[in-house]
Amino acid sequence: MPAEPARGPFRSAAFGAMAAVHLATVAVLAVTARATSGTVTYAVDDAYIHLAIARHLATDGTFGLVAHRYESASSAPLWDLLLAPVQRMVAGDTLAPLLIDVAAGLWLLATLSRLPAVARLWRAGGLGRAAVAGIPVGLGLGPLALTGMEHPLHAAIAVAATVRVARLVGLDAGWHRAGGRGDAPAVLAGLLAVGTLVRFETLFLGIAATVALLVVRAPRRLDALPVLATAVPAGGFALFNRAMGQLAVPNSMAAKVPTGADGLPRPRWGAVGERLLHDPAIGVLVAALVWSAVRQRSAPAPDRRRAMAVLGLPAIALGLQVLLGDIGWFERYQAWLLAIGLAAVLLTLSPHRGAPAPPSPGRPVRLVAVGVLVASIPRVALLANTPLAITNIHEQQEQLGRFLAATYPGEGVIVNDIGWVAWLHDGPLLDVTGIGSFDILEHRVRGGVGPGLVESRARVDGSQVMAVADDPYRMLVPPGWPRAGRWCVTGRRYVLASDCVSFYAPAGAASDRLRAALEAWAPRLPPGVATSG
Repeated sequence: MPAEPARGPFRSAAFGAMAAVHLATVAVLAVTARATSGTVTYAVDDAYIHLAIARHLATDGTFGLVAHRYESASSAPLWDLLLAPVQRMVAGDTLAPLLIDVAAGLWLLATLSRLPAVARLWRAGGLGRAAVAGIPVGLGLGPLALTGMEHPLHAAIAVAATVRVARLVGLDAGWHRAGGRGDAPAVLAGLLAVGTLVRFETLFLGIAATVALLVVRAPRRLDALPVLATAVPAGGFALFNRAMGQLAVPNSMAAKVPTGADGLPRPRWGAVGERLLHDPAIGVLVAALVWSAVRQRSAPAPDRRRAMAVLGLPAIALGLQVLLGDIGWFERYQAWLLAIGLAAVLLTLSPHRGAPAPPSPGRPVRLVAVGVLVASIPRVALLANTPLAITNIHEQQEQLGRFLAATYPGEGVIVNDIGWVAWLHDGPLLDVTGIGSFDILEHRVRGGVGPGLVESRARVDGSQVMAVADDPYRMLVPPGWPRAGRWCVTGRRYVLASDCVSFYAPAGAASDRLRAALEAWAPRLPPGVATSG
């Protein structure tokens, strides 16, 4: 393909526009959330699971939610390790996840800004420049940063790996110096290995990268490096987890996707259609990949193979994720797929080798601009609802964590939302979803969890309080544990499993104690929370 300038004013202007939108979005969301709920809280409770693990790693060397008790409650072990030194230096810090996410978003945008197709979009004028500026909106980078989770970093690593696969297969559009260190297979392997420990779904990209290398050229020994770079850390974690008496995958994965007795995810063929249709942005991604593939029909065979290999990266990764992984939940699980899909389309947008460089951006560039703007529409709704999500977490999970920490310090508690509780409460924790309690998860995988199991575990931990969402967890309340009170969010629910959390305790003194504590705590609840007996 002919070289196209990606550096100079085009690259600087494009990156500047994307970075400005990204930073402005995060700032506006943070300020809006503070005005809405009175405090800056992350948009999902899971952020505090990672913070709790990081704190235990820093203070007592335990990977888990309770001191000196291993629990595979995270599918992002490297993210927890990244946060641990901050907890060591600044105990109780909660800003580090946001700062890392903002920086990861800028890294992702910087990588995209190097692609010549982005310069062509910028030269296309109003529509193209609006599309470039809209890239961080379409990828949902602002809302993702406010989750305090590892997803922006995962997406940035995956995009960097996608660009390096394109280099290795020879899809050279003039944005790099041939033979540079960025072309080394070891760089790709390192990105994939790190990305796997940030999120295990990177294994899907490792498989796709090896397929891409095999499609384009005669098999070489290094072609297996991408899949090995992801399989080795994933397999190492699985072996370690099994050695610790748990499943081959983290509890947080096994609790959300069907697994076999060996703990490995099982394909869900019946859910493929539902998952593909869940997010309209996925539909735009699939359409963009198909369109980009059809465009390659007139290309010389070698260039066509290169382009199809790169387009296969998001296609294969998406297929594996809808079969074995998850989609949705604040639209964060598919964020990396949308990012590598955009990168793949942009990488294959340049003219084919031997074709004259177009004097103007051309119709394909305008179509890509329209596609980016259309894909941004669902993320505008996500952006608009981020303050509501933060308010939901503040009014329910944060208040629950604060109440249990103050009322039952050092005592056992039973909950179904463990993030804020694990972050603030010091003492035994029983998680009825199984994410934070492997023995519960093991029973779920093998048949089910009932009130008898919860009651027996309560006796072991000395738990005298249970606080769970009304549906579907009230069926797990042990007999003889009457409800002592109830908190209900009165506003619109966006990220909560249920409007209401009910509190239970063994009949008698424990129940009386809980009821009195709830009555005393009621004046401290936000205005959007209603209480009842």
